[in-house]
Amino acid sequence: MTTVNKIGTYWAYQSAADVMAEIAALVPAYTGVDSATLGVGGVLRRFQPAVEARLAPFSLDGIPQFANDEFPITLITERNLFYYRGACLTEQVKGMNQIKDEEVLHLNPVDAGRLGIADGAVVRVVTPHGTAESVVRVTNGMREGVAFTSINRVAGSPLFPGLVPATKACAIRIEKVLQET
Repeated sequence: MTTVNKIGTYWAYQSAADVMAEIAALVPAYTGVDSATLGVGGVLRRFQPAVEARLAPFSLDGIPQFANDEFPITLITERNLFYYRGACLTEQVKGMNQIKDEEVLHLNPVDAGRLGIADGAVVRVVTPHGTAESVVRVTNGMREGVAFTSINRVAGSPLFPGLVPATKACAIRIEKVLQET
């Protein structure tokens, strides 16, 4: 029986079970699901991965070299998981800044030693776009000539004028900030 429903379409469905049967017929992930087994609580579906996942060692060898004489260190960035949507909402949550309240620049011990920068020092990170201050964490896990920071807290700063692919890696210079006494 085909009737015009309230939104003006011609569907032949008599019930929600008919709709579920069509979904199951057309969408491979729903094969075998029907309204009788779906129930109010739903059905847990486990999907087979389309491609078998393989772990591969991480390598910076394929990353273009951004560093030059003026900006000798390559900065790699990633979103800070402590902040939601660029931090504007998360910073309003009381206590969140107690978890992560500072900009952190992870730096290799060799680079830190060459620059005369100690763990915990405040530095100025300079890019071709501008500058921002960060606290240094000397990290053995960083490769020489590479630094790392999160981008959420510095999004919109002169360091990163826009959240574009270029913010994932760029050339920087690190300068010591003289502490006032």
